[in-house]
Amino acid sequence: MKHAILYLIFASIWIVGCDSSESPSNSNSESPEAQTQATPADHIQALSLQISKNPKDYGLLEDRSRWYFEVDSMEKAMKDIEGAIALHPTGDQLYAWKGFLYYAQEDTATARSAYIESIRLGSKDPEVFYQLGQLDFFQKRYEYAKSGYEEAMKLDESDPQYPFALGFMKEEQGSEAKAVQWYVKALKVDSTFAKPLIRLHDLYLNFYENEQVAMDYNAQLLRSTPDHALGNYQKGGFHLRKAKELLGTPENPRFGFHLNEAVTAFTISVNSDPNFVDAWYSRGRVYFFGQTRIDEAVSDFEQTLTLNPKHAQAHFMLGSIYERNGDLKTALSYYSEAVAHNPDSKDFQRAVKEVTAQLK
Repeated sequence: MKHAILYLIFASIWIVGCDSSESPSNSNSESPEAQTQATPADHIQALSLQISKNPKDYGLLEDRSRWYFEVDSMEKAMKDIEGAIALHPTGDQLYAWKGFLYYAQEDTATARSAYIESIRLGSKDPEVFYQLGQLDFFQKRYEYAKSGYEEAMKLDESDPQYPFALGFMKEEQGSEAKAVQWYVKALKVDSTFAKPLIRLHDLYLNFYENEQVAMDYNAQLLRSTPDHALGNYQKGGFHLRKAKELLGTPENPRFGFHLNEAVTAFTISVNSDPNFVDAWYSRGRVYFFGQTRIDEAVSDFEQTLTLNPKHAQAHFMLGSIYERNGDLKTALSYYSEAVAHNPDSKDFQRAVKEVTAQLK
């Protein structure tokens, strides 16, 4: 659950690394080598011993709360931060951590109150304003979200996450041109930042229908992260589209070139993320279009169904292959599954009807 929440808030990394500057404790007294070798359980045990000797040291409770979070002991983490706040009710960073913990538990009302209290107590941490903006964004309180993001950006102009968040909000509101401006601003801060590169690719490909600009942004993404799963998937999709445009002309050298480039890109994608369902399916389509690697196409479609048994298109493609090979009963089974998962598809319905007629 922890990782899902971190994704929802755009993978903010500030909380797990920050220390309370107001804390009187010096709990990180171990050598760097000892800290590297220690496990979370070791840290928790050591902190518990220190707390038993210094029960009024709120910093120790805060530190242990963070380690409890690392091992998903949320109830204990929240108990410790509440204890720390009881000992030091004016600690703005304590309230910031409390906000995060309650947000991780999907208690957004308590999280909001904690973030607001952190700001009232004088927090100048841009992440506190950003997280409050995130809460407002997910509740579609866009004006409040905008205020939070903008304040975060004022406090730290070096973090590209803040202009990206403003761009993502504009895109959600249907202001694509404004979104592009904010994404470009994020890239001026960090030209390798993947999130705006991905969004710019999608906007130019699907909204502006400018494939060249879209692929330029994708190329920029792959220059900084050559094995990026989504970047290679998008590259493979480009070459697959180009190959489809040349269907019926297998003698055209560009047809084979685009097929090979697509296979290479999708292979990098599945190697980088073995659970990337659409990359497995798309590589199977490339093998199918090439007509010379059908066994590999079958393998990729089967892997697609292993990851997602309800993938209607994979069922349909396997049905097509078995029908072509004369195994009509197996073909009908796959076609029927395709219809079951997408009953509105006329192509799937037609396939079932035609193969059923042949079996009579």
